[in-house]
Amino acid sequence: MQHAFQKRHNYLYKEIEFTLKYSDTWGHHLELEKMVYDKKDIFLARKRIKEIALELGIHLMTDRELMEFTKKKDYEYRQNINQKKL
Repeated sequence: MQHAFQKRHNYLYKEIEFTLKYSDTWGHHLELEKMVYDKKDIFLARKRIKEIALELGIHLMTDRELMEFTKKKDYEYRQNINQKKL
């Protein structure tokens, strides 16, 4: 688990919440979310997020890209922690 300070700004566009974030580990990045209250609405929410991302020219990370990026950042984070202990 990583503990890091995070700056964030939230915006709403066409019922999609955009969160512009910054952390030392991740740098600047954008998260898109749509709240759903019933599991049956998840598919439609994902579809809407993809439509808005396409409209605005935003690349959404694939599950594989996210896994690879997270694995790399976790490794770098652990290396940094171990260096500080020396």
